[in-house]
Amino acid sequence: AVGMFDLLQAALRQRPEYLVVGEIRTESQVALTFFQSIATGHTAYTTFHANSVQGLLSRLQHEPLNVPAQMIRNLDIVSLQQQVQLDDKRVRRNRGLVEIDHGDDERDEVETNEVFVRDPRSDGFEQVASSGVLAEIADERGWSPGRIERELDRRESVLGYLLDEGITNYDEVARVIQGFIRDPEYVLDAVDDGDLDPDDIAIAEGDD
Repeated sequence: AVGMFDLLQAALRQRPEYLVVGEIRTESQVALTFFQSIATGHTAYTTFHANSVQGLLSRLQHEPLNVPAQMIRNLDIVSLQQQVQLDDKRVRRNRGLVEIDHGDDERDEVETNEVFVRDPRSDGFEQVASSGVLAEIADERGWSPGRIERELDRRESVLGYLLDEGITNYDEVARVIQGFIRDPEYVLDAVDDGDLDPDDIAIAEGDD
């Protein structure tokens, strides 16, 4: 049989930028493989069914998953998503973004920090706390105060343009994001001029 750790080893040999574990359900090996993925220093993603962050942490730490709290603290962000009723439609919304405290103590309790929450009245989002993850990013890159906010504003303007123009096709969105990573000024200038066309953005080797 080919186990999860076999798949992880095979993936690491390909020098990945991201590691994705499809979904954690009830198999402890799957859960531990995901946290081993994080421990390798790679960015890792997974999905998990729980009704809250506390429900997530409880399920991870107890039977049958039994993930140690020290490993759970390697998580950065939990995105809570749910289906909600909006007018006469059922839609998926991000209920909130919660950061995991990276404390280095030996306590079993994992501390969390809720940074963004959804306002169901406006169907918008509100920042309710400062972000430790963003502060870490700014520190690692040596950015001056205010730089992280400017960088977020630039990305928001690109995503807002895509939404306003109805550019939601996967290939087109991926092309714009890859173009922004390579040459953000070109993409931002096109957004400001109102003539950003995903087909005008060249695909670099390896992007597809």
